[in-house]
Amino acid sequence: MRLLLVDLAEGFWSLWRWYIGAVALFAVMSASLVLQALTLGMSLASLSVGDFLLYYFAGTSQFFAFGGDPFRLPVMWAFVCLFALYLVLWYPYRDLLGFGRAAVVVGGSRWRWWFAKCVWVVVAIAVFCLCAFVVASTSSLLVGGCISLTVSEEMPFLLGLRESQLAEPPYSIGSSIAVAFASLAALALFQLLLSLVTGPVISFACSISIIFLSAFYFDPLLIGNSMMLARSDCLMEGGISVFAGACIASSLAGASILAGGLLFSWMDITDKERFK
Repeated sequence: MRLLLVDLAEGFWSLWRWYIGAVALFAVMSASLVLQALTLGMSLASLSVGDFLLYYFAGTSQFFAFGGDPFRLPVMWAFVCLFALYLVLWYPYRDLLGFGRAAVVVGGSRWRWWFAKCVWVVVAIAVFCLCAFVVASTSSLLVGGCISLTVSEEMPFLLGLRESQLAEPPYSIGSSIAVAFASLAALALFQLLLSLVTGPVISFACSISIIFLSAFYFDPLLIGNSMMLARSDCLMEGGISVFAGACIASSLAGASILAGGLLFSWMDITDKERFK
């Protein structure tokens, strides 16, 4: 418990500037949505909280390599996800080079240290997602919208989603946004596991690869697909269901926590060269 409290205090003290940056990022994206809505003649009063969250985490429609349309990386979605993943990249590593290593060497439980870091990662991602929800709610209220997670029927067209892939309205993203947030936390835990083996830089490079591959290939086993609301079954016909997305996210998170704990329990953490 003491390690967890130290992590929550020290870890979040090191992140407060990043959370301000996250709020600024979501605010800029909200302004972009408002400008696009005005350009298309949409009523701003129709912009709900769900519309803003969809704009942040939409991603892109399923890509068909031989369909004739060029591949377009969903840049905004990718940037939001990578921002969150970078947010939790360095603190566990730095702690292991300092206080964390000393605490473990003098007799602390390695499983306790690892579990505290996993909890910290999940809480840090949850706060990031909370920032998104707060900015989305504030933006909706400022333009006279409503506090609802139902998406306007015009939003898929504003985002350029393929009409042939759309599910039937109404589009309620409440469960799907929860799965997207859980999937983001699961990928962050997997990144934490990789950082034990490869170091933070290569583990982040792996996260970038997963994000890119998920945008290119529609496969539920690629966790990035569950982080795209445009590929959930609430928006896409035949998209990833809430149940499937939740199972994949929980499986990846559980496997990452277990594998990381087993790996860390026998690693030589006194070798500084091991973590460079």
